[in-house]
Amino acid sequence: MPCILVVELCWGLEARKTEGCAKQVLSSTGSEPKTAWYREVSVPCILVVELCERLVFYSMSGNMVLFCTSVLGYGNAAAVTVNTVFIGT
Repeated sequence: MPCILVVELCWGLEARKTEGCAKQVLSSTGSEPKTAWYREVSVPCILVVELCERLVFYSMSGNMVLFCTSVLGYGNAAAVTVNTVFIGT
């Protein structure tokens, strides 16, 4: 394990203390460092948030033409223009 990585994992401990810290950081197999619980949870949370964001965006853009024509009383061309401006193309 590189010395710089060990020092970073030990939160800036002095070089003479890194050997003991490295033993704490390494897992029981001695090959991979332990990861904090928030690293294991953060990736699925980010993916779920992105999935929900896309679901809401495409649901809104799909229903916007119908809403503009039926509720707001826009013509078809105006409703499509509003939808295109919302999408950003």
